[in-house]
Amino acid sequence: MPDMTRNADGRDAPKTTDRRPHFPPLDGLRGVAILLVVVHHAFNLERGGAGLLGLIDTINRAGWVGVNLFFVLSGFLIGGILIDSRGTPAYFRTFYVRRSLRIFPLYYLFLVVFFFAVPPVLRWIGHPSIDLSNKWIYFCYVANLNELFGISMKPPSLDSLWSLSVEEQVYLAWPALIALCPSRAVVRVMVAIMAASLLWRVGVLVRHQSILLAFSWTPACLDAFAAGTIAAVVVRRDRNRLATKTQATLWLVGSGFLLAGLCLGQEHFSFWHMPKRVLTLGLTTLSIFFASAITYLVSDDPDSLPNRALSLGWLRSFEKYSYAIYLFHMPLGLAIEAILARSFGDPGYRSLPVQVVAALATLSASYALAFASWHLIEKHFLKLKRAFPSRGRGVPTAAAKESISA
Repeated sequence: MPDMTRNADGRDAPKTTDRRPHFPPLDGLRGVAILLVVVHHAFNLERGGAGLLGLIDTINRAGWVGVNLFFVLSGFLIGGILIDSRGTPAYFRTFYVRRSLRIFPLYYLFLVVFFFAVPPVLRWIGHPSIDLSNKWIYFCYVANLNELFGISMKPPSLDSLWSLSVEEQVYLAWPALIALCPSRAVVRVMVAIMAASLLWRVGVLVRHQSILLAFSWTPACLDAFAAGTIAAVVVRRDRNRLATKTQATLWLVGSGFLLAGLCLGQEHFSFWHMPKRVLTLGLTTLSIFFASAITYLVSDDPDSLPNRALSLGWLRSFEKYSYAIYLFHMPLGLAIEAILARSFGDPGYRSLPVQVVAALATLSASYALAFASWHLIEKHFLKLKRAFPSRGRGVPTAAAKESISA
């Protein structure tokens, strides 16, 4: 997913013209999100296992929540930037140019390679061809709305790109929404968006429509972005970090207990198994839980155990390359799975030891390719963002609030 918290050159020190304080634990939180998603997609255990195998399968099949965490983080970081820079010159131009420099170069290069360079290679090695007839939905960022256009089949290697389409569609609307919304009404508007998103999902399920309409269509995802934006407003309005931390703790514990209750008696926290439970109240509660966690971290002491744990260098390195990892992990994972299936047969390749190898191989290959893409492509485009400095003041951390009050 796109990085909103690092300098253009990848360094931690906030020494650019943006003048926006950097909060390392949010990098780590994004690193957690990308690890959840990659391992969730890379694992393909044989179902029905008991004991440790069943527990691992249950936990892994809930890894899809990493995408929801990405959405909430985007709502928090992008919403905060837009709130801080509202009313500044070139408000819209600055936002869209900076987002374009971060997202488009690697994304479109990836699509060009996948659609035009990979097929000849597959034919050369005798691999079955891939249906690439509907490539336009990826180039136009509407891959999450394929059913709207009567497209039922998509290349499995591109399954994860639906969430990037959601984010891009939200980026088109959020700047205007923040600009037009009075400052005191932002929270109320976001709460209304969360309610509307929940009602959308309820309506889809009541009418027995496709589960994907209640999960990957943009209206179904808006409560996550809205919850993140509410968190951005809260940490900016309240300079009493202890009060903010206390409120965040209450919301965190309350939503956590509700999520636990929703999971009781359910084999997996999976919307395919229990769509009415997970895709209605479950998704909204999950968004509140993640938004509360972000608010808690930002309001907590930077040297607290959770913030120090999320600031670990290895975890933050996954955040640095998370966008490219997210793009690459599905095709790499499916290629690795095909190799293991030929080597061990079915169900041998879906045993725990082989799947651990598959997950580690997918993660390692994705990281290595992302590392290369960062240094060869991404960081050079990100340097251009210096010509379009953001006027946002960044994440108002606990340390910053204490210095203000002093």
